[in-house]
Amino acid sequence: MPTGVYKRTKKHIGINAGAFIPIEVRFWSKVKMGKLNECWEWQGAVASNGYGNLKKSFSNNSINSHRISWELHKGKIPKELHVLHKCDNKLCVNPNHLYLGTNKDNMRDKAERNFNIKGEKNHSAKYTNKDILKIRGLYKNGVKQIDIAKIFNTKQGAISDIVNRKVWKHI
Repeated sequence: MPTGVYKRTKKHIGINAGAFIPIEVRFWSKVKMGKLNECWEWQGAVASNGYGNLKKSFSNNSINSHRISWELHKGKIPKELHVLHKCDNKLCVNPNHLYLGTNKDNMRDKAERNFNIKGEKNHSAKYTNKDILKIRGLYKNGVKQIDIAKIFNTKQGAISDIVNRKVWKHI
């Protein structure tokens, strides 16, 4: 059988037909290219974190679209590095807008650009802004941290961090 030609058998029924198409072909079919200095917008699936993604062949694993772009244009990504955006557009896959950096670089960039999602807007937040105000109000009125923790079904240490403004500083 010639290279690139696949015989579809019963075992392939139910497998995404895209699994037979090389990842670079699937990648480019989902990119809206602009000029070299403009963002190239990802038009495919988007993960809950806002980054474009594409499933790898024959697996349920996805890879971020900007990482695919980096590898197609510039080669392998060292394990300890992230692919970061100069343009702050999570859907951009233009290799001219991407660069490699450490986790520390990524966190610094987020802080400098005020991208750290704070409070109840963070998808992993356990409390609302209203909860934080209530916790601080209860504590200010003399309720013990351990009792507040029971009300909110959490640990006393979490309440301590809130009332001492180690967390939720913006409220």
